[in-house]
Amino acid sequence: MSFLVKLILSLILLLFISVLIIYRPPFILIRLLSHLNPDVLWFVRIPSSPSNRSRNHTRTIALTIDDGPTPYTRDLSSVLDAYNARATFFIIGSHVKGREDVLREIVSRGHEVGNHTMYDVPSKNLSVEELKQSIEETDRIIHDALSQTQEGDDQQDEQLRGITSFFRPGSGFFTTPMRSLISPMGKQLVLGCIFPHDPIISSPAINARHVLSCVRDGGIIVMHDGRPWSAESVRRILDGLAKREEKRGEKWDVVNGV
Repeated sequence: MSFLVKLILSLILLLFISVLIIYRPPFILIRLLSHLNPDVLWFVRIPSSPSNRSRNHTRTIALTIDDGPTPYTRDLSSVLDAYNARATFFIIGSHVKGREDVLREIVSRGHEVGNHTMYDVPSKNLSVEELKQSIEETDRIIHDALSQTQEGDDQQDEQLRGITSFFRPGSGFFTTPMRSLISPMGKQLVLGCIFPHDPIISSPAINARHVLSCVRDGGIIVMHDGRPWSAESVRRILDGLAKREEKRGEKWDVVNGV
Protein backbone atom coordinates (compact mmCIF):
# COMPACT_ATOMS: atom_id res chain seq x y z
CA MET A 1 0.00 0.00 0.00
CA SER A 2 1.47 3.32 -1.08
CA PHE A 3 2.14 6.18 1.32
CA LEU A 4 -0.52 8.32 -0.42
CA VAL A 5 -3.20 5.67 0.01
CA LYS A 6 -2.28 5.24 3.69
CA LEU A 7 -2.44 8.99 4.18
CA ILE A 8 -5.87 9.22 2.55
CA LEU A 9 -7.21 6.32 4.62
CA SER A 10 -5.79 7.85 7.79
CA LEU A 11 -7.45 11.18 7.01
CA ILE A 12 -10.77 9.45 6.32
CA LEU A 13 -10.52 7.57 9.61
CA LEU A 14 -9.64 10.77 11.48
CA LEU A 15 -12.61 12.55 9.89
CA PHE A 16 -14.93 9.67 10.81
CA ILE A 17 -13.76 9.67 14.43
CA SER A 18 -14.14 13.46 14.64
CA VAL A 19 -17.69 13.34 13.28
CA LEU A 20 -18.56 10.49 15.65
CA ILE A 21 -17.25 12.42 18.68
CA ILE A 22 -19.27 15.50 17.67
CA TYR A 23 -22.45 13.51 16.95
CA ARG A 24 -22.16 11.21 19.93
CA PRO A 25 -19.58 12.49 22.42
CA PRO A 26 -18.30 9.68 24.66
CA PHE A 27 -19.79 9.78 28.15
CA ILE A 28 -16.32 9.71 29.69
CA LEU A 29 -15.45 12.88 27.73
CA ILE A 30 -18.51 14.70 29.07
CA ARG A 31 -17.67 13.54 32.59
CA LEU A 32 -14.17 14.96 32.14
CA LEU A 33 -15.56 18.28 30.88
CA SER A 34 -17.93 18.34 33.84
CA HIS A 35 -15.03 17.79 36.23
CA LEU A 36 -12.98 20.54 34.58
CA ASN A 37 -15.94 22.97 34.50
CA PRO A 38 -17.89 22.34 37.71
CA ASP A 39 -19.84 25.60 37.39
CA VAL A 40 -21.42 24.36 34.13
CA LEU A 41 -24.37 21.99 34.39
CA TRP A 42 -24.01 18.88 32.20
CA PHE A 43 -26.20 16.52 34.25
CA VAL A 44 -29.26 16.76 36.48
CA ARG A 45 -28.36 17.18 40.12
CA ILE A 46 -29.79 14.09 41.80
CA PRO A 47 -29.36 13.77 45.59
CA SER A 48 -27.61 10.53 46.46
CA SER A 49 -29.68 8.04 48.46
CA PRO A 50 -29.86 4.26 48.92
CA SER A 51 -33.03 4.15 46.80
CA ASN A 52 -31.19 5.78 43.89
CA ARG A 53 -28.72 2.92 43.89
CA SER A 54 -31.35 0.18 43.64
CA ARG A 55 -32.08 -1.39 40.26
CA ASN A 56 -35.77 -0.49 40.44
CA HIS A 57 -35.46 3.18 41.32
CA THR A 58 -37.10 5.82 39.14
CA ARG A 59 -34.55 7.28 36.77
CA THR A 60 -34.52 11.01 36.11
CA ILE A 61 -33.88 12.64 32.76
CA ALA A 62 -34.16 16.36 32.00
CA LEU A 63 -35.60 17.45 28.68
CA THR A 64 -34.52 20.87 27.43
CA ILE A 65 -35.83 22.51 24.26
CA ASP A 66 -34.01 25.45 22.65
CA ASP A 67 -35.02 28.29 20.31
CA GLY A 68 -38.67 28.89 21.21
CA PRO A 69 -41.24 30.18 21.11
CA THR A 70 -42.07 29.30 17.49
CA PRO A 71 -45.15 28.22 15.52
CA TYR A 72 -44.35 24.66 16.66
CA THR A 73 -44.13 25.29 20.41
CA ARG A 74 -47.77 24.44 21.10
CA ASP A 75 -47.32 21.11 19.30
CA LEU A 76 -44.40 20.33 21.59
CA SER A 77 -46.40 21.35 24.65
CA SER A 78 -49.28 19.07 23.63
CA VAL A 79 -46.91 16.12 23.22
CA LEU A 80 -45.41 16.76 26.64
CA ASP A 81 -48.88 16.94 28.19
CA ALA A 82 -49.84 13.62 26.60
CA TYR A 83 -46.95 11.88 28.36
CA ASN A 84 -47.16 13.90 31.60
CA ALA A 85 -43.62 15.12 30.94
CA ARG A 86 -42.09 18.49 31.75
CA ALA A 87 -39.38 20.42 29.95
CA THR A 88 -37.22 23.50 30.24
CA PHE A 89 -37.68 25.78 27.21
CA PHE A 90 -34.66 27.98 26.49
CA ILE A 91 -36.17 31.14 25.03
CA ILE A 92 -34.73 33.39 22.32
CA GLY A 93 -35.83 36.93 23.13
CA SER A 94 -36.49 38.03 19.55
CA HIS A 95 -38.87 35.07 19.08
CA VAL A 96 -41.27 36.20 21.81
CA LYS A 97 -42.95 39.17 20.10
CA GLY A 98 -46.40 38.12 18.95
CA ARG A 99 -46.11 34.83 20.87
CA GLU A 100 -46.37 36.12 24.43
CA ASP A 101 -49.48 33.97 24.93
CA VAL A 102 -47.51 30.87 23.91
CA LEU A 103 -44.85 31.67 26.49
CA ARG A 104 -47.45 32.16 29.21
CA GLU A 105 -49.14 28.93 28.19
CA ILE A 106 -46.04 26.73 28.51
CA VAL A 107 -45.28 28.19 31.94
CA SER A 108 -48.88 27.67 33.06
CA ARG A 109 -48.58 24.00 32.05
CA GLY A 110 -45.72 23.49 34.47
CA HIS A 111 -42.74 23.91 32.17
CA GLU A 112 -39.80 26.16 32.97
CA VAL A 113 -38.09 28.73 30.79
CA GLY A 114 -34.44 29.66 30.52
CA ASN A 115 -32.53 32.41 28.76
CA HIS A 116 -31.07 31.60 25.32
CA THR A 117 -30.11 35.22 24.45
CA MET A 118 -31.83 37.63 22.08
CA TYR A 119 -30.84 36.15 18.73
CA ASP A 120 -29.93 32.75 17.33
CA VAL A 121 -26.21 33.44 17.05
CA PRO A 122 -23.15 31.84 18.72
CA SER A 123 -22.74 33.54 22.09
CA LYS A 124 -18.98 32.98 22.00
CA ASN A 125 -18.76 35.52 19.17
CA LEU A 126 -20.21 38.30 21.33
CA SER A 127 -18.20 40.58 23.56
CA VAL A 128 -18.89 40.32 27.28
CA GLU A 129 -20.85 43.57 27.21
CA GLU A 130 -22.87 42.48 24.16
CA LEU A 131 -23.69 39.17 25.81
CA LYS A 132 -24.70 40.87 29.05
CA GLN A 133 -27.05 43.19 27.17
CA SER A 134 -28.50 40.27 25.20
CA ILE A 135 -29.20 38.28 28.37
CA GLU A 136 -30.71 41.25 30.19
CA GLU A 137 -32.94 42.17 27.25
CA THR A 138 -34.16 38.59 26.93
CA ASP A 139 -34.91 38.48 30.67
CA ARG A 140 -36.89 41.70 30.36
CA ILE A 141 -38.91 40.42 27.40
CA ILE A 142 -39.71 37.14 29.17
CA HIS A 143 -40.66 38.92 32.40
CA ASP A 144 -42.88 41.42 30.55
CA ALA A 145 -44.67 38.62 28.69
CA LEU A 146 -45.27 36.57 31.84
CA SER A 147 -46.43 39.53 33.93
CA GLN A 148 -49.01 40.82 31.43
CA THR A 149 -51.87 38.98 33.14
CA GLN A 150 -50.71 39.57 36.71
CA GLU A 151 -50.63 42.57 38.99
CA GLY A 152 -47.09 43.68 39.72
CA ASP A 153 -45.79 43.33 43.27
CA ASP A 154 -42.51 42.53 44.98
CA GLN A 155 -43.33 38.85 45.41
CA GLN A 156 -44.22 38.47 41.75
CA ASP A 157 -41.04 40.28 40.69
CA GLU A 158 -39.00 37.87 42.80
CA GLN A 159 -40.78 34.89 41.22
CA LEU A 160 -40.17 36.22 37.73
CA ARG A 161 -36.48 36.74 38.43
CA GLY A 162 -36.24 33.09 39.44
CA ILE A 163 -37.99 31.91 36.29
CA THR A 164 -35.00 32.67 34.07
CA SER A 165 -32.23 31.50 36.37
CA PHE A 166 -31.03 29.04 33.72
CA PHE A 167 -28.87 30.22 30.82
CA ARG A 168 -27.74 28.33 27.75
CA PRO A 169 -25.34 30.06 25.33
CA GLY A 170 -26.20 30.24 21.67
CA SER A 171 -24.70 27.25 19.79
CA GLY A 172 -23.76 25.67 23.13
CA PHE A 173 -20.17 26.93 23.33
CA PHE A 174 -18.92 28.84 26.36
CA THR A 175 -15.78 30.79 27.17
CA THR A 176 -13.97 31.74 30.37
CA PRO A 177 -15.14 35.40 30.21
CA MET A 178 -18.70 34.14 29.66
CA ARG A 179 -18.51 31.96 32.76
CA SER A 180 -17.21 34.90 34.78
CA LEU A 181 -20.19 36.96 33.62
CA ILE A 182 -22.97 34.44 34.22
CA SER A 183 -22.63 33.61 37.90
CA PRO A 184 -22.77 37.22 39.21
CA MET A 185 -25.95 37.63 37.15
CA GLY A 186 -27.54 34.92 39.29
CA LYS A 187 -27.69 32.38 36.49
CA GLN A 188 -26.71 28.76 36.07
CA LEU A 189 -24.95 27.92 32.80
CA VAL A 190 -26.62 24.78 31.41
CA LEU A 191 -25.37 22.54 28.62
CA GLY A 192 -26.25 18.82 28.58
CA CYS A 193 -24.94 15.39 27.68
CA ILE A 194 -27.28 14.07 24.95
CA PHE A 195 -27.21 15.91 21.63
CA PRO A 196 -29.19 14.39 18.73
CA HIS A 197 -28.40 17.41 16.49
CA ASP A 198 -32.07 17.62 15.57
CA PRO A 199 -31.82 21.08 13.93
CA ILE A 200 -30.01 19.48 10.99
CA ILE A 201 -31.26 15.88 11.19
CA SER A 202 -34.89 15.98 10.10
CA SER A 203 -35.75 12.34 10.80
CA PRO A 204 -37.72 11.93 14.05
CA ALA A 205 -36.88 8.22 14.02
CA ILE A 206 -33.12 8.87 13.88
CA ASN A 207 -33.31 11.60 16.52
CA ALA A 208 -35.31 9.40 18.89
CA ARG A 209 -33.05 6.40 18.32
CA HIS A 210 -30.02 8.53 19.12
CA VAL A 211 -31.49 9.85 22.37
CA LEU A 212 -32.84 6.48 23.52
CA SER A 213 -29.46 4.86 22.94
CA CYS A 214 -27.79 7.50 25.13
CA VAL A 215 -30.24 8.04 27.99
CA ARG A 216 -28.90 7.49 31.47
CA ASP A 217 -29.99 8.50 34.93
CA GLY A 218 -29.33 12.21 35.41
CA GLY A 219 -28.87 12.98 31.73
CA ILE A 220 -29.85 16.28 30.11
CA ILE A 221 -31.29 16.02 26.59
CA VAL A 222 -30.79 19.01 24.28
CA MET A 223 -33.60 19.27 21.72
CA HIS A 224 -34.80 22.16 19.56
CA ASP A 225 -38.03 23.95 18.75
CA GLY A 226 -38.90 25.54 15.42
CA ARG A 227 -38.77 22.59 13.03
CA PRO A 228 -41.67 20.65 11.48
CA TRP A 229 -40.20 17.46 12.96
CA SER A 230 -39.58 18.83 16.48
CA ALA A 231 -42.76 17.58 18.15
CA GLU A 232 -42.66 14.16 16.50
CA SER A 233 -39.03 13.68 17.57
CA VAL A 234 -39.96 14.39 21.19
CA ARG A 235 -43.06 12.19 20.95
CA ARG A 236 -40.97 9.23 19.79
CA ILE A 237 -38.48 9.78 22.61
CA LEU A 238 -41.20 9.88 25.27
CA ASP A 239 -42.96 6.91 23.71
CA GLY A 240 -39.69 4.97 23.73
CA LEU A 241 -39.18 5.69 27.43
CA ALA A 242 -42.77 4.62 28.17
CA LYS A 243 -42.24 1.34 26.33
CA ARG A 244 -39.09 0.68 28.36
CA GLU A 245 -41.19 0.84 31.49
CA GLU A 246 -43.69 -1.61 30.00
CA LYS A 247 -41.09 -4.09 28.74
CA ARG A 248 -38.18 -3.75 31.18
CA GLY A 249 -39.75 -2.16 34.23
CA GLU A 250 -37.57 0.94 33.79
CA LYS A 251 -39.41 3.99 35.07
CA TRP A 252 -38.25 7.35 33.73
CA ASP A 253 -39.26 10.70 35.16
CA VAL A 254 -38.93 13.40 32.49
CA VAL A 255 -38.43 16.65 34.36
CA ASN A 256 -37.66 20.32 34.04
CA GLY A 257 -35.68 22.19 36.65
CA VAL A 258 -32.26 20.99 35.51
